[in-house]
Amino acid sequence: AARLASPAYLAIDDPEHLRLQVLSPFGVTVLDLRVSGDDYTLQLPLRSETREGRIDLAALAAGETSEDDRMIVALALLFRPKMDRARCSAAGPTAVTCPVGSDLTATVTVDTALRPVREEYRDAGGRVLLVAELTDYPPAVVSDALPGRITISDGQGGPALVIRVVRSRRAGAAEPA
Repeated sequence: AARLASPAYLAIDDPEHLRLQVLSPFGVTVLDLRVSGDDYTLQLPLRSETREGRIDLAALAAGETSEDDRMIVALALLFRPKMDRARCSAAGPTAVTCPVGSDLTATVTVDTALRPVREEYRDAGGRVLLVAELTDYPPAVVSDALPGRITISDGQGGPALVIRVVRSRRAGAAEPA
């Protein structure tokens, strides 16, 4: 079915705490996701539904995570630190591979400004489980710039979560007048 673009707000307090609120085109909240550490709560107010779950990397690596939960796990993983000099290894001239779970690795590819442009999560056998593509960075080459578009998918042409960043504000920054 055709899908409408919906305004959404993503707040990231720190890598372990984020909130995604999706509104209908008419301004009503249709999805409210809160992640705190490895726990999450998903509220669907129009259906009067609330689901609770866990960011379970072992279940993801074993292919036991449902498609709906996989997007939640992917969103949570995207903002968690992965780089650790002692545990990561080069995966080409612009990529590094790091373990993020016992049977799960992340390969992060960066551009010339060292901004992440792609993250692939694979199981122990090398099968792609999740892919995040970060694109549309501002033209000025700044290493801490945010992408204008984030696409999270299963990497196999299945459903995708597309986030278009329209405006961002870092914590502590003054709100524009």
